Amino acid sequence: MTREVGEVANDTDDRLGDLELLAGNLRRAIVAVLSHAIRRQHLPGAFTFDSALWDRLRDLDGDGACSAVSNEIEQVQALLRRGGAE
Repeated sequence: MTREVGEVANDTDDRLGDLELLAGNLRRAIVAVLSHAIRRQHLPGAFTFDSALWDRLRDLDGDGACSAVSNEIEQVQALLRRGGAE
């Protein structure tokens, strides 16, 4: 029972597509975890700043991801400052 070359090629293409989808999902999950870890480092009392996290985030998702996280950090810090001033 031999499978035709076309069937094997189609199966391979399907599996490759599945792997690409899984890799994309994994990349997005890692970016989310890195972003969360970076934001947590900038909360009061968090003295474990690690610039390597920024490097990994930039490697995975580019400067735009780093910029988005920076903006979120600035917004949270501004809210905390306003809350502390009241």
